[in-house]
Amino acid sequence: MGRTAIIFPNKRASIFFNAALAKDADKPFWSPAYTTISEFFREQSSLQVADNIKLICELYKVYVQLTGSQETFEHFYGWGQLLLADFDDIDKNMADARMVFSNVEGFHEYDEIDYLSQDQLELLRKFFANFSEDQNTLLKRKFLDLWQRLYDIYRDFNKSLSRQGLAYEGQVFRQVASKENLHLRYDNYIFVGFNMMQKTEIRVAKQLQEMGKAKFYWDFDRYYTKVRNINGVDIEHEAAHYVNQLRKLFPNELEENRNEIFNNFEKLTNINIISAPTEDIQARYVSTWLKENERWKDGTQTAVVLADENLLPTITYCVPEGVKANITMGYPLALSPLTSMIMQLISLQVSKRYRHPYSRKIFVDKILRQPYARFFDSEMLKQPIKPNGTEDIEPLTLINYLFEIIKQIGAHCRTDDDNEPYIVQDGFFRESLFRIYTQLSRLRDLIEAGDLPMISGNGLQALLRQLINEDSVPFHGEPAEGVQLMGVLETRNLDFKHVLLLSCNEGNLPKGISDTSFIPYSIRKAFSLTTVDNKVSIYSYYFHSLLQRAEDVTLVYDNATTDGKTGEMSRFLLQLLTDKGAAIKKYSLQTPLEIIKLKPQAIRKDGLVRKALDSIDSFAPTALNNYLRCQLRFYYRYILHIKEPDNPEEETVDNIQFGLIFHKAAQLIYEYLAGNDQHVVTDQDITRLRNDKNKMNSFLDEAFKIEYFKDAKPSYNGLQVINRKVIMKLLQKMLDIDKANTPFTILGTEKKIFSNVTTGKGKEIAIYGYIDRLDSINDKGSGRQVIRVVDYKTGRNKKSSIKSIAEIFDPKNILSKHTDYYLQTILYAKMVWGNLNLNKEKLPVKPILFYVQNAKGVENDLDLLIDKTPVVVDDHFTDEFAEGIHKVVEDIFDESLPFSPTQDTKQCTNCPFYEYCY
Repeated sequence: MGRTAIIFPNKRASIFFNAALAKDADKPFWSPAYTTISEFFREQSSLQVADNIKLICELYKVYVQLTGSQETFEHFYGWGQLLLADFDDIDKNMADARMVFSNVEGFHEYDEIDYLSQDQLELLRKFFANFSEDQNTLLKRKFLDLWQRLYDIYRDFNKSLSRQGLAYEGQVFRQVASKENLHLRYDNYIFVGFNMMQKTEIRVAKQLQEMGKAKFYWDFDRYYTKVRNINGVDIEHEAAHYVNQLRKLFPNELEENRNEIFNNFEKLTNINIISAPTEDIQARYVSTWLKENERWKDGTQTAVVLADENLLPTITYCVPEGVKANITMGYPLALSPLTSMIMQLISLQVSKRYRHPYSRKIFVDKILRQPYARFFDSEMLKQPIKPNGTEDIEPLTLINYLFEIIKQIGAHCRTDDDNEPYIVQDGFFRESLFRIYTQLSRLRDLIEAGDLPMISGNGLQALLRQLINEDSVPFHGEPAEGVQLMGVLETRNLDFKHVLLLSCNEGNLPKGISDTSFIPYSIRKAFSLTTVDNKVSIYSYYFHSLLQRAEDVTLVYDNATTDGKTGEMSRFLLQLLTDKGAAIKKYSLQTPLEIIKLKPQAIRKDGLVRKALDSIDSFAPTALNNYLRCQLRFYYRYILHIKEPDNPEEETVDNIQFGLIFHKAAQLIYEYLAGNDQHVVTDQDITRLRNDKNKMNSFLDEAFKIEYFKDAKPSYNGLQVINRKVIMKLLQKMLDIDKANTPFTILGTEKKIFSNVTTGKGKEIAIYGYIDRLDSINDKGSGRQVIRVVDYKTGRNKKSSIKSIAEIFDPKNILSKHTDYYLQTILYAKMVWGNLNLNKEKLPVKPILFYVQNAKGVENDLDLLIDKTPVVVDDHFTDEFAEGIHKVVEDIFDESLPFSPTQDTKQCTNCPFYEYCY
């Protein structure tokens, strides 16, 4: 055996074979060598197979040179992969590339191809006749323009790679198959379990056979290899299409009359077909299936096979605790939290968020909430990348920036010191880090070597995303131990006692069958290239060979109705039902009909909650309103300090930002009108400013600069220009309304004010806030001089009114009557009334809600009304309001009262913390 090499279709089969060989051995001996067909060909070639990204870079260069195309590399990458696959298929099947890509005018050359059958020639004639009839349509002309250059691209691409000692796999296969002499390291080469062989593989196998150095072992079952006669016509099972050809070319070393090897499918009588309404239920069923009859105890004899490998992330959480499992597939790198953070970092820099500070701040906050963000220096996020003072980010600069981030994170991935506070023991994270580092490193090498065409920062972002989507994080373990979690391709040549095959739907079995290619079906068929028919045959073989020696089989498919279509079981299952209906039991998995609603739970004020409450010494009225809305909302915001989420992709001016800009512009306007000292504002003052467009524009631009662009020079996009015009109209309307109420004296803008509330236990809490505008005016209704607390509102007035102070503290009125506005404005008025610095003369104080959009400016239109009477805070104002404020504060700090969820579920509709409760 030491002079023997066993060639398998894939590596996994060799691991299980070696384990079985060792188990049966009764003495020490040299193990045979194990290899795959791909490795064998690579050993025989002088060319080195390059990685995919390098190949597509070289292909792009040739494509641009021959076509003069302006296509960017990142756009070329996707269909460059298709072109590479076509070239690979041509070479592995020894097709004449010049004839495959022959143009329409040269079609007569096909008449001289003696190796094509009449059927194949007829296929070609039909295809090219379609183009000959009418080549004037735009689509046909574009196809022909590209088609007539494909051979030149193929030829020059092969030459370019060969000069560098590189190749794609098909090029290597063709080179080796064309050799007259092979360099053989072993005396015997045993081909085991191949379903199909490309023409290059068949040619080399023939050469070895003729040298007396090759033996062949085929894996099949008579169930699908025997030819059936139906209505006088011999029908071959699609699963046997290739294996029957190979048996004729290369005789089987095993006697095919041995029933214990080749007639097992007939014995398979324990088959269950199960329909499931969702993929999630399929995944959850894995646990039940493994526990049923203790299948998991048979270890490697038990296989859970995924026809749709996207189920893997869910299934990894569904393996029962204590069950050892070996996962043969990789976990999608794109689903790694680290990938999410890296892509956000790229977006932060590439999309020039540094020119939009508000959005950039949200980006940074989002990144810093990532699980591993604590491992890098967040100061790196505070300054944008501005290479050489240019606006576009150079890809190499961006990659180096990401390398610095990854290095800092990687420095904390050691496992040798358990006392280090920032050690990451997560193997999945470390492997993800390595995979991303590898991808970035490869891109950097290609850029520095001049192999990667010049691309923009956006191009690099798109390219890296494609590379990550194609990559996966491998699971480490002992392959020959435990329950096997596998994809369909990994099952080749392996037999199991128990098989659970999930996602047995059309589209998964056979897998995504389509001819996405530059070479049409007719030409593929004529030149014996891989077609849809071939792919169906291959997948049919995989399916049946997986089942042929199993003792019990469970096949699950998704019957969910989506987009008006019912989930369709695979054609392989339908065929199985036809052939072995008596041996098959059908079941369905059901979801409970009852809807189980999660209910938010009250939070007791003990432990850390108590400690957090003790640290609070001040509140804004917003906190009190939040407590009245929902005590859990207060808990999330002010005890746990969870910030309300923002949308980092938002480039428009949202409602909150809209209000902030308006408030800032109004502040600037009235600071200007007031001058350095308190100033009586007259109608002439307002008229003068109202007509000064330059001054008004400067105030609004300054407001945008401060509140939206965070001190950067305003650079408006289309939506922002529209919002700016709307805000300007509101400011003009505000001035028009105020003009009707002149004269008045400005006492302050954005005036900070506070007062203290003492709880029953002697804890003093400062209630503070900022008054939009404080002014003094002769009240036209009462004829008295009053101080006004003006609160601007940029939304629409719902014309709600309340009848009593008690309604302000009733939570159910917050949404319907905006009693939160009443609480805040009256509270500010109370503070001003009691503040001798602001109200030395003890003037009455009127709270004003200035709804700019629909205020009419008529007499007393802005007054705040309770029971249709304007609110005035003076000696006669009721104590009921102060008592209500005091009770809210008392309740917040009362240890016997938990933070309870609101009973009014309407409050939950737009609550930013909804997902924490439900």
